[in-house]
Amino acid sequence: MKLDPRGPTEPFVCFSKPAGFTVGDFWRWGVSDLLVNTTRGAVAEFIVGQALGCAGPVRDSWGPFDLCTADGIKVEVKSASYRQAWKTAKPSRIQFDIAPARAWDSETNKLSGEPKRHADVYVFCLLNNEQQDPADPLKLDRWEFFVLGTNVLDAHCKSQRTIGLNTVRKLKAINCDFTSLPQGVESAFHGRLVLQDPTVEPPSASLKRIESNGEGQPARAG
Repeated sequence: MKLDPRGPTEPFVCFSKPAGFTVGDFWRWGVSDLLVNTTRGAVAEFIVGQALGCAGPVRDSWGPFDLCTADGIKVEVKSASYRQAWKTAKPSRIQFDIAPARAWDSETNKLSGEPKRHADVYVFCLLNNEQQDPADPLKLDRWEFFVLGTNVLDAHCKSQRTIGLNTVRKLKAINCDFTSLPQGVESAFHGRLVLQDPTVEPPSASLKRIESNGEGQPARAG
């Protein structure tokens, strides 16, 4: 079902008359806390969509994958944060959801096929707020992105439902910041094709695949 985007000045209406508050008022009231889990996931998806130039006018909450680039690369976005919207004694253990799922058809209201991972690549978004300081999700330099081809997850994680950050690193995910995310997604996608077709040119070496580094910081390109 296609949705048209709402505007912030669009009023709520009662008996055909404006009720005195708007969609923008609702947005301010309902989603100002960008760190709470349910909203942070949408924020991460929006950020990745902006980086890849494929956010679309309205988020599709029920699609089999989150985003699709202009080149047709299907992208699944997952997010995590060391600190939550509530006060915590210590940083959270970083886990991402990778559970295979059946696709839902909005036209028929039915689930189809066997459970699987429908995207070509996964982008794991980590809001780096390990220290107890205000972590504004709007500050893009506080986000770290790890990109893996779905074939890597299928080979190593099969029907596994979650994956930890250390495992993401061990699987040699491509570590990106916001500006290098498009290249990271393209490299992960073409790396996926290399395993299937030896005639495909291998990914560029300009983005360094990170190696497992225990509990330390991931190695970075450059």
